Amino acid sequence: MHSPLTSEEMLHLLPPMQQQHYLRINSNKRQREYLYSRLLICLALSRYYQRPAESWIIEEVTNAAPIIHNLPSPAYISLSHSHDLVCFTLSPLKVGVDIERVQPRQNLQAMAELFMNSSELKRLPTSEHQRQLYFYRVWCAKEALYKALPKFEQSEAILKKLSYLQLKSGQLEWQLSEFELEGYLAAIVHRKHLHTAVKIKHFIDLDSFQERSVTH
Repeated sequence: MHSPLTSEEMLHLLPPMQQQHYLRINSNKRQREYLYSRLLICLALSRYYQRPAESWIIEEVTNAAPIIHNLPSPAYISLSHSHDLVCFTLSPLKVGVDIERVQPRQNLQAMAELFMNSSELKRLPTSEHQRQLYFYRVWCAKEALYKALPKFEQSEAILKKLSYLQLKSGQLEWQLSEFELEGYLAAIVHRKHLHTAVKIKHFIDLDSFQERSVTH
């Protein structure tokens, strides 16, 4: 998805409420992130449902994904961004997504001990590169699972107690999909279903406003 449009032209593609919200943001960086993430949502929904991008009624929620009130059918959404990449998912089932840019961490072991349980820590590879990939895979999966949980479960959930190994091996009621993009790792978690549960999965680069291809 490539757009030669200016920020002002992009803004006019958003619903009126999102245009007003954008203008109330003081930081240029946060304005940019907000503009591109909401435009991604609107364009992705419009492509799927064949409706105008500015027609969606979106309620902004503090520290949570926005609520879209006029979807043609009941659905759940999840949103994540890391540095210059934004990801948006839509599903008829509870869904969560997380994306992280893979980068070296001086305190990787200490950070891992904050959210990995003993079984997961034992599987940390010895190779530095593989340790980084494993670290971010576990982090993304747990964050995505947390986002997919109902609100009442989120309030009691502790990342250390959410099992990546059980999730990845299919022992839980949740389905995990992991993706690699150039320099990034992402995870989508949704409730298990006989059919494909994720209707929309879009990744967009904020720097170029282009869609990024993904690999499992």
